[in-house]
Amino acid sequence: MQSKRKLAVTALLLCLCLLFSSCSLVVKDAAVDAATEIVRVGDTVYTKGEVKELVSSYLNQMASYYSSNYGMSIDVNDSAMVKQAQEAVTHDLVEGAVVKAKEEEMGYLPLSEEAEAEVQETWKEAYDLIKNVFFSSTEVGDGEGQVTEEDLDAQIRAAVAQYLGYTEEGLRTSKAQELLKAEVVKGVAVTDEEIQADYDSKVESAKTNYASNLSAYGTAVNGGETVYYRPAGYRMVKQILVQFLDEDENRVNQLNTKLTSANSRVTSATTQLNNLGVTTQEDVDALVAGVTVEMDEMDFTAATLPDLLATPSDLSEDAIAKASVESLSDEAKEAVKQLAAAKALQAKYQELVNTATEQAFARIDARADEVLAKIAAGEDWNTLVEEYNDDPGMNGDSATAQNGYAVCEGFTSFDSAFTAAAMGIESVGGTSDKTRGSYGYYIIRYESEVQEGPVDLADVRDTISSALLTTKQDELFEKTVHTWVDEANAKIDLNALKD
Repeated sequence: MQSKRKLAVTALLLCLCLLFSSCSLVVKDAAVDAATEIVRVGDTVYTKGEVKELVSSYLNQMASYYSSNYGMSIDVNDSAMVKQAQEAVTHDLVEGAVVKAKEEEMGYLPLSEEAEAEVQETWKEAYDLIKNVFFSSTEVGDGEGQVTEEDLDAQIRAAVAQYLGYTEEGLRTSKAQELLKAEVVKGVAVTDEEIQADYDSKVESAKTNYASNLSAYGTAVNGGETVYYRPAGYRMVKQILVQFLDEDENRVNQLNTKLTSANSRVTSATTQLNNLGVTTQEDVDALVAGVTVEMDEMDFTAATLPDLLATPSDLSEDAIAKASVESLSDEAKEAVKQLAAAKALQAKYQELVNTATEQAFARIDARADEVLAKIAAGEDWNTLVEEYNDDPGMNGDSATAQNGYAVCEGFTSFDSAFTAAAMGIESVGGTSDKTRGSYGYYIIRYESEVQEGPVDLADVRDTISSALLTTKQDELFEKTVHTWVDEANAKIDLNALKD
């Protein structure tokens, strides 16, 4: 009897041992785990593997976005961040499945022949564009350096997704949703009262904005944006730009680039000298004056201008004596020499910029004078624009070509020389003299005065109506989709995503 009881106790202990050690004996099957159901919407199921992959992609995209746009790093393993990503991904999966089911139910999927033809037309344009831009020289075949038709097709499709942001199947999805949305919102309309209210709001908002930021009006008008209020102080002007010859413009630009670099070197060398104890401008000037600098010659007519080389001589003791510094370290002396070299380069490049600019203007003087003579003779302005103008903004059917540029006193979006000349014309219809600017000669015509006050409702009615209609349609469709999602009673198991 005692033997039987001992055997039973032993068996019980063995069972308990197996029970408590079971966690180390059970190993998850990776494939089975990945197939765990996370989302179910009707007959549509998304598994753990699918959802985790989408969540990982979501987090990586978010990290990339914050890094590139804000210089911020986010922890993609942070539990709160992961939970947010899981909720966002599963919500989108549910919504997508519900919308797709409605598209099938209402006959928009599969697409009709007409809708599919529209998709294929858009896709072909994108496909051909990417192929011509990136793969025009790709050879198809089995030889070295060649690719198969299948590989080329895959590469083009991937490039369309990368550069244009969509796929062929994505276009089908968008088309089906477009058709579904059109059906849902077909009864939506905008009333006159809504248009008037929105117009009044936009006028008041613009008036307030321009009162504290006058340049915002000019920026909006010149950028082709719709405006609802015109502030005082603006005028519309047109111009004939007599532009520098290409070779002259290139030379001036090259020299200005080198001058900018020389300016930076002066700033850096000055800061270094200040940090070494030479802090007053008088001391800096006295020390720099005690250094002689020699420079190489430059071929001014060369297509690509070389950099000048500056070689400073030793710093004279006389210069140190003139500066109010008791002693100067070897490091500081070297900094003085570097600053002297930088200043010599700065002065030389400024001289070269001035010389090149004078030559550039000299070579277009005759053409600008010809324009002025024809204006004085009463020739038609628009005809002269067609014949002489080099400003793209004054050509074609653009708003600026038709109406001119909006400009006011102190407007900084344009070259200051242009703004000053434009505001210096006394009356509408008058023209400026040839005015030196950053790109050549400006010859400006005062086209019209901008009358202060609200724009006419009739001029912006269609814009307002279209925007309001789009907003109302979007809101209705979003509300309808939310209703469909609630009715679908989707099953989501976020706990099953835990490893």
